[in-house]
Amino acid sequence: MIADVMNEKKLDVLALSETKLKGVGEFRWGEINGIKSGVSERVRAKEGVAVMLKDQLWKEKREYECVNSRIMWIKVKVGCEKWVIISVYAPGEERNVEERERFWEMLSECIGAFEPSERVIVVGDLNAKVGETFREGVVGKFGVPGVNDNGSPLIELCIERGLVIGNTYFKKKRINKYTRYDVGRNDSSLLDYVLVDKRLLSRLQDVHVYRGATDISDHFLVVATLRVKGRWDTRRIEASGKREVKVYKLKEEAVRVRYKQLLEDRWANESIGNGVEEVWGRFKNVVLECSAEVCGYRKVGAGGKRSDWWNDDVKRVVREKKLAYEKFLQSRSDARREEYMEKKREVKRVVKQCKKRANERVGEMLSTNFVENKKKFWSEINKLRKPREQMDLSVKNRRGELLNGELEVLGRWREYFEELLNVDEDREAVISCIGQGGITSCRSEEEPVVSVGEVREAVGKMKGGKAAGIDGIKIEMLKAGGDIVLEWLVQLFNKCMEEGKVPRDWQRACIVPLYKGKGDKRECKNYRGISLLSIPGKVYGRVIIERIKSKTENRIADEQGGFRKGRGCVDQVFTVKHISEQYLDKAKEVFVAFMDLEKAYDRVDRGAMWQMLQVYGVGGRLLKAVKSFYEDSEAQVRVCRKEGNYFPVKVGLRQGCVMSPWLFNIFIDGVVREVNARVLARGVELKDKESHIKWELSQLLFADDTVLLGDSE
Repeated sequence: MIADVMNEKKLDVLALSETKLKGVGEFRWGEINGIKSGVSERVRAKEGVAVMLKDQLWKEKREYECVNSRIMWIKVKVGCEKWVIISVYAPGEERNVEERERFWEMLSECIGAFEPSERVIVVGDLNAKVGETFREGVVGKFGVPGVNDNGSPLIELCIERGLVIGNTYFKKKRINKYTRYDVGRNDSSLLDYVLVDKRLLSRLQDVHVYRGATDISDHFLVVATLRVKGRWDTRRIEASGKREVKVYKLKEEAVRVRYKQLLEDRWANESIGNGVEEVWGRFKNVVLECSAEVCGYRKVGAGGKRSDWWNDDVKRVVREKKLAYEKFLQSRSDARREEYMEKKREVKRVVKQCKKRANERVGEMLSTNFVENKKKFWSEINKLRKPREQMDLSVKNRRGELLNGELEVLGRWREYFEELLNVDEDREAVISCIGQGGITSCRSEEEPVVSVGEVREAVGKMKGGKAAGIDGIKIEMLKAGGDIVLEWLVQLFNKCMEEGKVPRDWQRACIVPLYKGKGDKRECKNYRGISLLSIPGKVYGRVIIERIKSKTENRIADEQGGFRKGRGCVDQVFTVKHISEQYLDKAKEVFVAFMDLEKAYDRVDRGAMWQMLQVYGVGGRLLKAVKSFYEDSEAQVRVCRKEGNYFPVKVGLRQGCVMSPWLFNIFIDGVVREVNARVLARGVELKDKESHIKWELSQLLFADDTVLLGDSE
């Protein structure tokens, strides 16, 4: 019967109340596995709860507990989340007040013991009537008339534990709303509920009552439909094997000293190697091994951390209260009851004190960071303001069909970014115009070897707290390593410069999609990709681009204000304002057109970029060093700690690379000069009041943002 109902209604989970099954543990009805929690085999059959799971979910069960004959729970991995399904059977109004209060208290304690990252769903016969009064975030707009003594405890439970009464959020006919019919009284009532974690409410698609699904009970079948977030396991270390070094420990002086000592020992005993890949491989292994030895690892994405107030003191008094409650149940004496009530009061006092101390610590930390570390301050504010949302693994394909499988989803993300990052352009048209307009070629010079000073400056400019690339090395590891790391990097960089190559890891990017904040979360176009690149590769890139800047800074037109020292967007705004005021004072018209170049960085033709660099005097080893990052460059997409296959990236500048902004400045400067030489645009005429020198200005730029200026349309 149970299997038939589950198959007919396509149910994955079925919670049963008042089963009257004796004993606790796993059992099987037909083809369906379940867990029951009932009274002892020695007493008369009564009460009892159970949860039945289809085979697919049965394999994903993590743990369960049979609390008593009225409460049990089971944890299952559903998609990329862990759900806790609690099956309950509340005492009716005919039971004494003490028994009812014990039930609600135990249910509340049970829910409170779960990790914050776990999603709680409570289902069963709660023998409660909550009425039709709307209560935001608890009772929806479609409740039913009538309240009883269990109604208030149910509402209080929902408020305290962040649950919503799902039945009341959907407009239904009477026969699809009431869950029980009393033949003798000819009375219908809503007593069976589906309570869901508030974070699941947006994915609760329906709660529907089916009359006549079975004839073994006067209660009807209540079916809730929830949309699953993802379809595969991304469960911390067990799923992906991901872990990272706890680099924050390198802030401690003792840890840092030990780290340097380990590096020195390895430096003395390790041979540096010959080729680029060999030198890089040894450097990477030494840095990762030494930092891991002194700092240890942490699980990537190991969220669900308890609140700061949930400490050993709270755990102790909660255990003592539970023990006192068990003793009270055994003797039922007034003395035991008073002892239990005293423990309850003690728990409230300790929790209140610990919460107060935790809040004070948070306040002190925020005050300190507001003065010393604004980034950390706003990071903590955002954590308090809103919980971090996990990415929905489901994604739509080109035809709008929903994909859930791991390979399908990763394949779709790869397809999307591969098309986005490999834009087809008229390459010959771009290259043919280079050097035919207003650019004068400049001779390139021989490059000196990379010095320790250059590397030290490059490392010092890198900000901490950034995600590592696929190699796992963070900037904190390089900074804490001191001179040993710098010397090793100097040898590695010079080897790269000499051979005109970079390690394979430096050519690879890991793209993490971030939701833009609007639109369908299952549409790829509503995400922007953030590329995670190798940190040592970024340091080398900074050394290279600083040399290129020194050669090309004076050749970039003054109209460009992007990524230039002492220049900013405010300067460009001031210039436009000043020009407008001058023309308005003379009663003349001025025309301004704002242009936003679509995907400008992604559309840069690399062949044209290399030719443009040569025109600007960048050649020889320096040009080879730049090109080495782009030879056979490829990327992969990471979704919820799952990585897809690599795909080639043949067009555009590298997103997230420290070299890209200045390379783009050179490229767009050359293009603008060529266009100006061909179009002969007049622009607006400006005059210096003191020197009376006149000149024309036809455009202003800030990176890829362009403003065209003119005195006529």
